[in-house]
Amino acid sequence: METLQALVWLHRLSQDELYGAMIDAYRLRLDDEYTYENTKRGLYAGGRNNKPIDDFRKFLRLADSANVFPRW
Repeated sequence: METLQALVWLHRLSQDELYGAMIDAYRLRLDDEYTYENTKRGLYAGGRNNKPIDDFRKFLRLADSANVFPRW
Protein backbone atom coordinates (compact mmCIF):
# COMPACT_ATOMS: atom_id res chain seq x y z
CA MET A 1 0.00 0.00 0.00
CA GLU A 2 2.82 2.41 0.81
CA THR A 3 4.33 1.94 -2.65
CA LEU A 4 1.02 2.77 -4.30
CA GLN A 5 0.67 5.93 -2.19
CA ALA A 6 4.22 6.99 -3.09
CA LEU A 7 3.51 6.51 -6.79
CA VAL A 8 0.27 8.49 -6.56
CA TRP A 9 2.20 11.30 -4.87
CA LEU A 10 4.89 11.25 -7.56
CA HIS A 11 2.31 11.30 -10.34
CA ARG A 12 0.79 14.50 -8.95
CA LEU A 13 4.07 16.41 -9.28
CA SER A 14 4.95 18.59 -12.23
CA GLN A 15 7.81 17.42 -14.41
CA ASP A 16 10.24 19.88 -12.78
CA GLU A 17 9.14 18.88 -9.27
CA LEU A 18 9.49 15.19 -10.12
CA TYR A 19 13.03 15.59 -11.40
CA GLY A 20 13.91 17.61 -8.30
CA ALA A 21 12.56 14.77 -6.16
CA MET A 22 14.56 12.23 -8.20
CA ILE A 23 17.77 14.25 -7.72
CA ASP A 24 17.12 14.31 -3.97
CA ALA A 25 16.40 10.55 -3.95
CA TYR A 26 19.61 9.89 -5.87
CA ARG A 27 21.65 11.98 -3.43
CA LEU A 28 20.10 10.23 -0.44
CA ARG A 29 20.79 6.82 -1.97
CA LEU A 30 24.44 7.68 -2.60
CA ASP A 31 24.81 9.03 0.91
CA ASP A 32 23.26 5.87 2.41
CA GLU A 33 25.44 3.58 0.29
CA TYR A 34 28.54 5.50 1.31
CA THR A 35 27.59 5.59 5.00
CA TYR A 36 26.37 2.02 5.45
CA GLU A 37 28.24 0.07 2.77
CA ASN A 38 31.30 2.27 2.16
CA THR A 39 30.39 2.19 -1.54
CA LYS A 40 31.83 5.09 -3.49
CA ARG A 41 30.11 6.02 -6.72
CA GLY A 42 28.70 9.13 -8.28
CA LEU A 43 29.85 12.22 -6.42
CA TYR A 44 31.78 10.16 -3.86
CA ALA A 45 33.84 8.19 -6.39
CA GLY A 46 36.17 11.00 -7.44
CA GLY A 47 38.87 10.39 -10.00
CA ARG A 48 39.37 11.84 -13.42
CA ASN A 49 37.21 9.31 -15.24
CA ASN A 50 34.25 9.56 -12.88
CA LYS A 51 31.15 11.07 -14.46
CA PRO A 52 28.40 11.40 -11.86
CA ILE A 53 25.89 12.26 -14.61
CA ASP A 54 26.29 8.75 -16.06
CA ASP A 55 25.51 7.21 -12.67
CA PHE A 56 22.47 9.49 -12.29
CA ARG A 57 21.23 8.49 -15.74
CA LYS A 58 21.49 4.83 -14.73
CA PHE A 59 19.45 5.65 -11.60
CA LEU A 60 16.79 7.32 -13.78
CA ARG A 61 16.69 4.34 -16.16
CA LEU A 62 16.12 2.01 -13.20
CA ALA A 63 13.32 4.26 -11.93
CA ASP A 64 11.79 4.32 -15.41
CA SER A 65 11.93 0.54 -15.71
CA ALA A 66 10.10 0.35 -12.36
CA ASN A 67 7.35 2.57 -13.86
CA VAL A 68 7.92 5.34 -11.32
CA PHE A 69 7.47 8.17 -13.79
CA PRO A 70 4.07 9.32 -14.99
CA ARG A 71 3.46 9.23 -18.74
CA TRP A 72 3.17 12.92 -19.49
